[in-house]
Amino acid sequence: MIAISGDSGNVVTNIDWTSWTATGATAEGVSGWNSCVPDCAQGSVTEVPTGITLSDPVNGQFTAMREIRQGSALVMTYQNEDWPLNADQTSGS
Repeated sequence: MIAISGDSGNVVTNIDWTSWTATGATAEGVSGWNSCVPDCAQGSVTEVPTGITLSDPVNGQFTAMREIRQGSALVMTYQNEDWPLNADQTSGS
């Protein structure tokens, strides 16, 4: 599991890592997709397939994460190795 936001607005689960090396890692999982209809606070959330790529290692820690879901890419960078709330390499968690 990778919890990207503290309000559970973006949590990637059921992660299946297809590669994990010192320079990058890739995985497939599921993530909540908010319809934002009538607005994001009231919109329904559907779990959709998502792709994750970790990259830009610094001192043995990845500092960039790219998520693609519903055809949209979200790129997050973590300076000073400030990683998301939690992330691990355990498959299927």
